[in-house]
Amino acid sequence: GYRLTAQAPPGYVTDWDTAPALTAGRDNPAVRVPVLAPAWVRLQLVDEPPLYTATQMVIAGYSGSGETVRPMRDTVLVRPILALPTTISWWIDYQNGTTVHDYRHLQPQALDTVSVRIAF
Repeated sequence: GYRLTAQAPPGYVTDWDTAPALTAGRDNPAVRVPVLAPAWVRLQLVDEPPLYTATQMVIAGYSGSGETVRPMRDTVLVRPILALPTTISWWIDYQNGTTVHDYRHLQPQALDTVSVRIAF
């Protein structure tokens, strides 16, 4: 069998869960391949008082398995996401051995950017 997906600029893609499944050698009349509009998440990483020494941050909830940010500093990351409800999660490791976990539920709109401020 096959799973049929499509993509088109500026980032329309088929969500794997909604892609039609096809079986080889069979007629597949009226196949529709849904595509979802892209959106973007703007991650603003901000070092706020009290200033602790953060060693790394792991951020997940958009394409792929997430990413590790190291070294820690004020920065902005813009990443593509699908225009579907999602949750962005992050884990911050500090030099004293503690780890802080937090998350934010998002409902991004098609072709729009949603901002998430992450203080460390």
